[in-house]
Amino acid sequence: MKINNFYSRLATLGPIGYLPAPGTCGSIPGLLFMLGFNNIFFNLYPSVFLLIISTFFGYLIINNALKYFYSSDPSQIVFDELVGCLYTFFMIPVSYKAFVLGFILFRFFDITKVLGIHKVEKYPGAFGILADDIAAGLISNAILNLLIYFSWL
Repeated sequence: MKINNFYSRLATLGPIGYLPAPGTCGSIPGLLFMLGFNNIFFNLYPSVFLLIISTFFGYLIINNALKYFYSSDPSQIVFDELVGCLYTFFMIPVSYKAFVLGFILFRFFDITKVLGIHKVEKYPGAFGILADDIAAGLISNAILNLLIYFSWL
């Protein structure tokens, strides 16, 4: 069922949340955005500002959209995947290898919920919905940074 509410449209990234594999489809805009952002603003301060703003607005959007869905974690809400991608590619130099591997890592951790991610997902409401994607993004970012540090990427 499609819901025509401002917050629900933002939370689902318009029609993206209603596509097959909405989590993967919802991650692609974040990947593309960060590819451009890191290419133009590869600097700590704008990147930290982006994470703070996206996390704040992500929580606000998801929290307000939840009342229009029948599930506590609707698969149609994909704004959290976008935010998770922003964390995955935080301060990662632009490289197609890094972005493909980062996308795969993020989706792997977001889907499998290993390394304690399943614990943060259990927090109630918008916080839990957003927290597991942020955790998946942070773990993916750490792996990417290790690979870059050891010149394997």
